[in-house]
Amino acid sequence: MRPQNALTQLSRAAVVLVLVILTGCATRPFNPPIAQADDQKGYRFETRKPRGIGDENLIVLAFSGGGMRAAAFSYGVLEFLANTEVKGPLGNTGRLIDEVDVITGVSGGSFTALAYGLYGDKLFEEYE
Repeated sequence: MRPQNALTQLSRAAVVLVLVILTGCATRPFNPPIAQADDQKGYRFETRKPRGIGDENLIVLAFSGGGMRAAAFSYGVLEFLANTEVKGPLGNTGRLIDEVDVITGVSGGSFTALAYGLYGDKLFEEYE
């Protein structure tokens, strides 16, 4: 082996070693402590306003995981709710999906929940 090739290989190994060592020096950003919490602000259930035909019920959708099968199932649930008309206690009508207060999901189900949160009814035109 020629000395120049050995020197090149040694310098490459040194660069790789330095990069490996630097990955152990990773830091996280500093988050300042919260001085005061306000129960009337932020992403809390209490800050949501009723928007359906009746606010005596709380409807929560929780979509499970399972990859594409879970995403397809949760899409079917949302589509069914969008196509289902309900009658309120005062005789007013609306779609069942408009009565949903909270949607949550994990893994595959969270993709559909996210898409509905971002696109709303446009989801049914583009997602399938």
